[in-house]
Amino acid sequence: MWRQAKWDEPLIFEYKEKGRRGMLIPREDEIRKAVSVNIPDKIRREREAELPELSELEVIRHYIRLSQMSFGVDTGMMPLGSCTMKYNPKVEELSQSLVENLHPLQDISTVQGALEMLYEMQEWIAEITGMDKCSFQVPAGSAGELAGVLMIKKYHEEKGRRRDEMLVADTAHGTNPASAAMAGFKVVYIKSNNRGLVDLDILKEVVNENVAGFMLTNPNTLGLFEEEILEISKVIHSVDGVLYYDGANLNGILGVARPGDMGFDVVHVNLHKTFAVPHGGGGPGAGAICAKGEMAEYLPYPIVEKSSKG
Repeated sequence: MWRQAKWDEPLIFEYKEKGRRGMLIPREDEIRKAVSVNIPDKIRREREAELPELSELEVIRHYIRLSQMSFGVDTGMMPLGSCTMKYNPKVEELSQSLVENLHPLQDISTVQGALEMLYEMQEWIAEITGMDKCSFQVPAGSAGELAGVLMIKKYHEEKGRRRDEMLVADTAHGTNPASAAMAGFKVVYIKSNNRGLVDLDILKEVVNENVAGFMLTNPNTLGLFEEEILEISKVIHSVDGVLYYDGANLNGILGVARPGDMGFDVVHVNLHKTFAVPHGGGGPGAGAICAKGEMAEYLPYPIVEKSSKG
């Protein structure tokens, strides 16, 4: 099986053939009329969408060729260390896709089952990570990471501080510096020692009253557990900094240790890594973000709650 760029396959939008059809959808006058009445003029298209015109067979061949040139967990071991990608059972992907059938405007009484599922998942993830509360409001793990950093920023702002430094371990998940920079922080890298762990002496030298927090992945991207994490936590908290846990390698400690017990204040969980959710490139559903203590007050809302009536 080819796992390299064997074919010069164009993007599907680059196919220029006209008049080909994969299927013919009948024109329903009632639907057209309903759309014309309910969609405001300002958001209607002025011209038809420039979609490729292809037969069903051409579409199938296009994506099969792409799959034959791609490597993934379905075809071999994924060696990507900082993401702990693993095989998702197909039955899980099928069952979890059923929530797509919900409509945002459904009556609240008809979605209690889905809300119960979200509530229980929030509680479970909070327990797994050792946090007080969990939110699913952000749309993806990447957005969850940014939301966590923005929570840290807001925390210090409400205390009247203008802290602009975010410490990031050089063995942390590679997205951490980008999220910190997007939130307006100056990124300060903490070098690892000759064992591949956070150098505690360097950390102590760098920590000051201008540090907002420290972003860590544990186990780190070298696959090593930060043995001095409790001492690291004390150093960061000594200046009221926030210890941030990137869940990229949560699989490595799941059910064995909890970030909350290590002193972390904010945790984001990548559901496509630790749970059977497709890797959606900015979706497809939710990025779990958890917090404890004061930081829980800054979680994105709304959060599903359970009433006294159940």
